[in-house]
Amino acid sequence: MAVARTLDEDELVGDELALLSNRRAPTKLAFALMLRFYALHGRFPKGRHELPDQAVGYVARLVKVSEADLALYEWDGRTSKEHRSEIRRYFGFRECGLADSDKAALWLAANVCDKERQADRVREALLDTCGRRSSNSLLRTGSAASLGRRSARRRRRRPR
Repeated sequence: MAVARTLDEDELVGDELALLSNRRAPTKLAFALMLRFYALHGRFPKGRHELPDQAVGYVARLVKVSEADLALYEWDGRTSKEHRSEIRRYFGFRECGLADSDKAALWLAANVCDKERQADRVREALLDTCGRRSSNSLLRTGSAASLGRRSARRRRRRPR
C-alpha cells in the first residue's frame, strides 16, 4: 500500500511523463509502474505480484490505460530489459559491473559480514552505503545478497 499512497502524493510529472510518450498501452503502464517503483525502492519489481492492486489502478487511470493491459507485459522480456536500462539512465544509475561487485564484496567483508548474516540486512547496508556515497552504480535486484554471501565465503577462506 505504501506504493499507492506515495503515488497519490507524488504523481508522474514533467520529465517522467515525457518518458511515457510514444508508448503503447501495456508498455506505457508497465513502464510508469516500474519508474515509480524504482524511485521508491531503488530496485525494479520482480513482476506484477509485487505491485499492489491499488497502485496499478491509480497509475492506469493516470496514464489512461486499462489495468487489464498489464497482463500482456512480459516482465523478463527484451522490452522490460530496455525499460530498466532507460529508467536507470533517467535516475543517473547504471548496472554494476564485475569491478563494482568486487569492490562491494570487499567492503561488505570488511564492514558488514562479521556483524550481519541475514541477506536482506546485508543488502540494505550495501544500498544504504551506495546511496550515502552517491555511487553511480546501483546493484541489480538480489545482487547485494549474493555479494554478501560471496564476501562471507572470502572471509572464511582468509588465513587467520
